[in-house]
Amino acid sequence: MNGRQGMDRRDARLRAAAPMALAAVFLVVAGGVAAAADAYRFTWLGADGYRIEGAFALREGAGQAVARGRDVLCFEIHGFKGEAPLGSWGLGALEPDSAWGFGFDRNARRFLVGGLSYGPNGQQWNMFGDGSGCGDGGFGFNAGSAGQDVCVDDRMRVASRIAPATPLAATPDPSAEFGPAACRRSNLVS
Repeated sequence: MNGRQGMDRRDARLRAAAPMALAAVFLVVAGGVAAAADAYRFTWLGADGYRIEGAFALREGAGQAVARGRDVLCFEIHGFKGEAPLGSWGLGALEPDSAWGFGFDRNARRFLVGGLSYGPNGQQWNMFGDGSGCGDGGFGFNAGSAGQDVCVDDRMRVASRIAPATPLAATPDPSAEFGPAACRRSNLVS
């Protein structure tokens, strides 16, 4: 085989792979990711029967032990009191003035908790530390120095609060699927 034949075969392989690469780009641009290899699921158990079921997907190969908000491609939470749904929130609803703080230790598979909600060891998922930010009809979560709790309809549910340093673990789930409401609309908001 001469050099030209090798180049022709390589070009043919690239042309054959192009539609798949374009489809992957389209899924991200369209706002949805069918499944992600670096995805996780978690359950938060608050006080008084409050619970959150959630999932998130991280950029692969970020090369760091701690993932931050900018590393999250998709994220969704669904809140409950007992079996009654309270609301949901996904990264697709993130606005520049939204509360969004995320810290996750990839090696320990645990969220960073116990510090200020807006600090490196806190979480703000559509909820500020004062309990606001989830909006009318909205839902959010906050893990800060006063505790871990939820926001429903722009009000903190103090009855949901548990101790600030209560561990919150996540389990890898490469088959997790995300819709457009869970996925980042653009890389302009982090």
